Amino acid sequence: MRSSVPFAVAVAVVLAIAGALMLDGHTLRSPVVDEPLHTLRGLAWWWSGSTNLSYAHPPLANALMAAPAALWLPVEDFTSLNGWSQTDHPAVAEAWALHDYEHLRRAVVLSRRVAPLFVLGLVGLAAVWTRRRFGTTAGLVALVMLAFNPSLLAHGQVVTTDGPMALMAFAVLAAFVEYLHPLHDGGWRHHRDTALLALAVGLALITKFTAAAFVPGLVLTGLVACA
Repeated sequence: MRSSVPFAVAVAVVLAIAGALMLDGHTLRSPVVDEPLHTLRGLAWWWSGSTNLSYAHPPLANALMAAPAALWLPVEDFTSLNGWSQTDHPAVAEAWALHDYEHLRRAVVLSRRVAPLFVLGLVGLAAVWTRRRFGTTAGLVALVMLAFNPSLLAHGQVVTTDGPMALMAFAVLAAFVEYLHPLHDGGWRHHRDTALLALAVGLALITKFTAAAFVPGLVLTGLVACA
C-alpha cells in the first residue's frame, strides 16, 4: 500500500499539470470548425431529446461534453432552425451561429471544460494499467509520455470525439488483455474481466461508429488464443 502512495501522488500531479495546459486560454479561442457541430449534437440530445443529428457519431461523447452548457445556458429551440427538418447538421449549426453566435460560443467554451477529462482519463488509466502489468517505472514512463504528448494535449482542448474515442479504445484493448491473460487464478475475477470487456466495447460503440472495427479483431484474436 505504501509503495502505491508516491505513484498515486505522481499521477495526480502530472494530471493536474496536463489539465491546466489543456484549459489554458480555452475561453479566448474562437470555435474551430468541428466544435459547433459536436456541441450542437450534444445539446440537441439534452434539450430536444433527439438524436436526429447524431448520424455521424453516436451521442454519448457529445452529450457528456455538452452537459455543462445544457445545464447552465438558456435552452435553444433547434427544431425551429433552418435545416432541422432535413437533419442537415451543418445547416442547423450555421443557422444557430447566425441567430445567436454568442450563445453558440458560450456553449462551446463550457463544453471545452469537459473535453480534457477524456484525455486525462486515458493518461490515468494507461499509467495505472501499465504499472500493474510492467511495474512502477514503466507506469511512470507511460504517465509522462502520454500526459505531455502534443497531439493528446491538442485534442484535449477542443470539443470532438477524438479524445473520448482514444480513451475507449485503450479501455477496450486493456480489458481484452486482462481477459486473455489475467494476473489472477480465475474464479469470480474472470467474470469481472468478462463484464469489464463487454462494458468497454459497449461504451466504445456508442462513442464512435468506427469502434465497430474492434469487434472482428477481438473475435479473431480470441479464436487464435483459444486455438
